[in-house]
Amino acid sequence: MAIDDNEDYFRWMHNLKKIADGQKKYDEKIANQTQIDWKFWLAMPTIYDWQAALLAIKLNPDAFMPSSNSWMAGKSVWELSQFPSSDLFSKFVRVLKLIESNKRSQGFFADTQKVILSKFIEWIRGLEYLEGLPAEFLTNAKGLHSSKLVVSIPKAAGTAKRWNDSALTELADYRKKHGTKKAAEHFGISEARVRQLLPSEDSKKQPTANNPFRLSKK
Repeated sequence: MAIDDNEDYFRWMHNLKKIADGQKKYDEKIANQTQIDWKFWLAMPTIYDWQAALLAIKLNPDAFMPSSNSWMAGKSVWELSQFPSSDLFSKFVRVLKLIESNKRSQGFFADTQKVILSKFIEWIRGLEYLEGLPAEFLTNAKGLHSSKLVVSIPKAAGTAKRWNDSALTELADYRKKHGTKKAAEHFGISEARVRQLLPSEDSKKQPTANNPFRLSKK
């Protein structure tokens, strides 16, 4: 083998190793970005808006930091290169925008940069816009299943397992305080479904000979 051939071979091997090392680092980066310490994060009372957005799309906040250009913009700046894929980056941007736009009006505001985690989880689970939320959002800060969060899953509507006695009691209490429309929105079901699940509540409102104006009995 000629000297030139040897040089080409070793150059090729060197480049191949660089590619392999780069792939290894990339794989490690992706693994780190998707492995979340849920016990830690669910125990946090408040977290940054961007951390909440990352958790909502199943990414590890510990593996991310705002871009170094953030100081110039005066706010957190994020770049596509920081994310495993362009789809996740786009989803993150949309979720973060939803958080910033709704945190005050929807009751999960902690301060200008943070959210109350438990209230944020309750709010985001009611959004039909988002699919594929992490299963860990079904648990409260102590890691125990919360019936309120479980019955809020829109996709579970109508299943016998979902509407057990505890869930129906919660639905009835919420409806009594806020009305049928609000209850339907809160639990991610239709008003007709609420009336179907709580027929005894509706029957009290039907006009009768003794109560033609459907007045509530004290």
